[in-house]
Amino acid sequence: MEFRNMQYFIKLTECSSISQAARELYISQQALSKAIKKLEEEFETLLFLRTTQGIQLTEDGKYLKNKFKHICHNFEEAARESYNYFNIHRGNLNFCVAPGFFRSIPIRYLMEFEKQFPGLTLEQIEVADKDCENYVKADPHHFGLSTKPWHLQGFQFLPLYREQVFFIASKNHPLAHRQNIFLKELAEEDFLFFNNRYNIHYRTAYACKKAGFEPNIIYKSADVSQLVKLAVQNQGILICVKHVYEEANRDELVCIPIVDETMDWEIGIIFQDFQKLNKNAKLFIDYFISKLS
Repeated sequence: MEFRNMQYFIKLTECSSISQAARELYISQQALSKAIKKLEEEFETLLFLRTTQGIQLTEDGKYLKNKFKHICHNFEEAARESYNYFNIHRGNLNFCVAPGFFRSIPIRYLMEFEKQFPGLTLEQIEVADKDCENYVKADPHHFGLSTKPWHLQGFQFLPLYREQVFFIASKNHPLAHRQNIFLKELAEEDFLFFNNRYNIHYRTAYACKKAGFEPNIIYKSADVSQLVKLAVQNQGILICVKHVYEEANRDELVCIPIVDETMDWEIGIIFQDFQKLNKNAKLFIDYFISKLS
């Protein structure tokens, strides 16, 4: 019996679905299902019942969980303590960060991590979303803190935070009095867009098409302050996250929720393959997950 398969089994018993367990284990659902099937073949029994409501442990599954749960947890705790005892957490830890990440995720977590692991020196590379993806693609040992890639091919994405997007415009705009806005109502508007180095560019364009129109983009930029300035002057409207409005001159702008299920802004951690990351990178990622869970 492979001990890793038993660890996977215990994790699955603690989650509500295969997809959740696979996400927390940083493996595919197919790999998890294969591990469980192998255990069932070894013990010649069925460990889970697959129902329309999800998965349920069989009596044999409950027996196996009770036998191995504490063993698996003790192993993981012993491994963590051993890493700390041998002081392996030292050296440089390089990663890229997309703009806006630490406006939504408290930067104190980064500072707390540095205090807890003083032997590790964090080296951040601040680049646009797409450049962050290129950084991760260049080396399987790289990871980044960024928005969800528009295309996930070649990436694994671990979501940390999801946020609604907003209509940001001048207080003189005809829609400024509204409590919320449907995207299809903006078909005739002039749009201020982030350029194509940012995933919100593609998500906004796609959402507009789903709503039945091509957005009339009058200006594109990577400079959010420039886009906000044009919105203040009533030159166009900006679709963005709320912290952009909160950091601007709010006396001259409105910030109204967009009612559209295809429009959201999700940030997290991207990498090629979690298993190929080094121990310090995994430590950093697990730390952030624990803080945001």
